[in-house]
Order: sequence, then C-alpha cells, then structure tokens
Amino acid sequence: MATDRRGDGASSTRTWDCGYEPDRRAEYECLDCGEVLRTRGHPGGCPRCGSVLRNRTMPIE
Repeated sequence: MATDRRGDGASSTRTWDCGYEPDRRAEYECLDCGEVLRTRGHPGGCPRCGSVLRNRTMPIE
C-alpha cells in the first residue's frame, strides 16, 4: 500500500495489486548458452557456463 501526500496537506491511499506470490518460481535464461532455470530467487550466474542470467518474465527492450 502506498500513501500519496499532496502539497495541500491532504493524503490519499492507493493500492496496487501486482499479484505477488512469494512461493512462485520464476524462469531465468542464460544469455550465452541458453540454459533455463526455474527458481524462487535469482540464482546469480549460470550454473553451466557462469554467464549472466535474465528473468524471462521481464521484457527485453
């Protein structure tokens, strides 16, 4: 929940429902070898080649 304070002293409360699920597993993909992992937290580097992993749920721009 976030509180938005305006300059006039009034406040309003806004809530964003982003669908957070703490037990949900995310997919990570190695940018070099293509290894795909499913884990609850960011695993760091690729276990196969040691390269950088990206979260597959985040779009690449």
